[in-house]
Amino acid sequence: MQKFLIGADKCAVVTGLGACGCKPLSRTPDGTLHRIARLHLPPQRQINAISQGRIWSFKCKSIKGPMSSDEGKPYNMFESLHFPVLTSLNNLLKCLEKHLHSRLELLRLVKETISSFIFVFLFGILLYMDSVKFFKSQAVLKLQLVEMIASSYIFPFLVSAVITALVGHVCIPYLKLLKAYQVFRIEGPSQHLSKVGTPTMGGLYFVPVGVFVAMIITLASSAHVAGLAAVTFVFGAIGLLDDTLTLVRKHNYGLPGLYKLFLQAVAGICFYYWHEFAGLPIANRVKTLVLFPKPLPHLDFGYWYLPLTSFCFASMSNGVNLTDGLDGLAAGSTAAAFLGMSLALWESYPAIAIFGVSMSGACVGFLVHNHHKAAVFMGDTGSLALGGALAAMAASTGMFFPLLICSGVFFVETVSVVLQVSYKKWTQKTTGIRKGLFRMAPLHHHFELGGVPEPTIVAVAHAISCILALLGGYAGILCLT
Repeated sequence: MQKFLIGADKCAVVTGLGACGCKPLSRTPDGTLHRIARLHLPPQRQINAISQGRIWSFKCKSIKGPMSSDEGKPYNMFESLHFPVLTSLNNLLKCLEKHLHSRLELLRLVKETISSFIFVFLFGILLYMDSVKFFKSQAVLKLQLVEMIASSYIFPFLVSAVITALVGHVCIPYLKLLKAYQVFRIEGPSQHLSKVGTPTMGGLYFVPVGVFVAMIITLASSAHVAGLAAVTFVFGAIGLLDDTLTLVRKHNYGLPGLYKLFLQAVAGICFYYWHEFAGLPIANRVKTLVLFPKPLPHLDFGYWYLPLTSFCFASMSNGVNLTDGLDGLAAGSTAAAFLGMSLALWESYPAIAIFGVSMSGACVGFLVHNHHKAAVFMGDTGSLALGGALAAMAASTGMFFPLLICSGVFFVETVSVVLQVSYKKWTQKTTGIRKGLFRMAPLHHHFELGGVPEPTIVAVAHAISCILALLGGYAGILCLT
């Protein structure tokens, strides 16, 4: 630390650039410099802070004297330090700030464009489903306007989205009163330390909204929807147990993994037997038939349909749970997946399609509070319930292949974890040193530690999810034609 005299009535203590971050200075409209208390941050976060107009390169402490000049102009402390190195560094920071600010502005516009594209895409799919439904059957000439709206697919989507967004304003304060706060994951990125204290277990309010809206619109007369609702709540209960244990124990290890996997597998087996003996109407004659798009043949799995169903439930629920690591990532990707499955099923299974559209709307409504920076997290209560609902839509119709396409983001996230764990075990066995294939798993943490901003990762994942939902929906239509 060095002291420099800046005149008779002004003095400052200046230190060099800190490798781990410094206390920043910000400038108020009247030109006054003041400190902002911050945690020590990595260099990438320092650059982000510079681009937002905060000076992170120096730690300055005013000792005495006014912070404005006699002429009434804003006082610039760095201009008073007549040292070539400091002046050059100050100019460099100004250029860097200008350059990064323009790039961040462009990046912000790109992210807003992607977000707008996502919602236009979702509404486009719903409009296509409704237009074909009404005009193909000439229902426009027979139904009144109110009946058309009530029987459309846009209606449950909008109702679920609006109700979820409104209910969130009521439920989030109650979650805070219950002290249901996010617990920091020790193995996670250090940047997520700022998320500690955010309410979790948001699945308690938005999952029931999506389920009940679907049941009300179908008048609770569809046995398919009743079964989907039941298994969704069962997986939500498993997630609730996991979240409760996490909060009680004050660390991110709730329900042990083997116990959780066992409960998921048992729930999948129970759903299989319910579907087998419930006498539900199906589009194909064989309940154990796994459908593939033409010209590929359909496959009758017979007794193997039971382990396939159990595996689908376990993998989907855990896949959504692993994806729920960034603000809005799981909610947006799941909304697209539900809509893709609804597109695949809307002609042959309209009640299940309404269920999927309603759940998609609930996820979009939850995004109102879960987007960056999130005011609430869904927790395992929400992620396991959403994964179970998607798996149930596939298991009750044999549409496992379209589900695999629609849930491509969850598949990649899960595979990245499997590869990371396997590679670490292999390197430990062969070299004695554990090495990771990625910086961190799941895959979104790999990009996050590589310097990619969190909103950018989420926006790209949402765009990919929408494309995969369209492809999965089209594949599902080919499966049933």
